Amino acid sequence: MDWSKKPIHTLVYSIIENKRNILFTDLVKHVKETLEDVSEEEIRRVLLKLEIWGKIAVETEGNNRRIVLRREE
Repeated sequence: MDWSKKPIHTLVYSIIENKRNILFTDLVKHVKETLEDVSEEEIRRVLLKLEIWGKIAVETEGNNRRIVLRREE
């Protein structure tokens, strides 16, 4: 299936799941390789959803944000 037909949170989560942890800037770069017309604001909204759903944790390191996959328990 083409990524343009799947929800953006599915793409974002699959990238995070593959990397286990990733900087926000790197995540944006990976997402834009697949979906060129997505904004950083949309990606931030997706990250908020994933964090609320308990799938990820977002940690701040200085000016960078690191997204970490939460382990299922």
